[in-house]
Amino acid sequence: MLVNAIDPKDISYINSVTKTGKPDQLNHFLPSADVVFMCAPITPKTDKMLGKPEFSLMKKGAYFINVSRGKIVDTDSLVAALKSGHLAGAGLDVTEPEPLPEDHILWTLDNVIITPHVAGRSDGITERRLALYEENLKRFSAGLPLRNVVDKTRGY
Repeated sequence: MLVNAIDPKDISYINSVTKTGKPDQLNHFLPSADVVFMCAPITPKTDKMLGKPEFSLMKKGAYFINVSRGKIVDTDSLVAALKSGHLAGAGLDVTEPEPLPEDHILWTLDNVIITPHVAGRSDGITERRLALYEENLKRFSAGLPLRNVVDKTRGY
């Protein structure tokens, strides 16, 4: 499998990632992807980041998975791409709106799997959070920079 990644920050070398790019290069990456996996924060720059133009650029038969925020996607455009068969399917851990109303068309599509916004959970999450808390407490006490600090100007 070839993995391409888009990130606003420079990504350090990761041997499992073939190619990296910035958000303004997204449209160059979409046509070659068999699966587009979205994991991004919601900010003014990412609001409705994927709509009709982006879904149209995706390879016919591609899959879309969203585990980040529902507002990143224009839901009507996603539904159209799924209903037309342009997209083979979608896995949605988040939707817009959320919660998704009982009568929403996404519930009726055979090529959609919807999960209840649980993608961030794992068996080891509590231990990892505790380890980060402990490390940051030690860093704070030593006057060192903290890990995973939110950049309020970026919104995440």
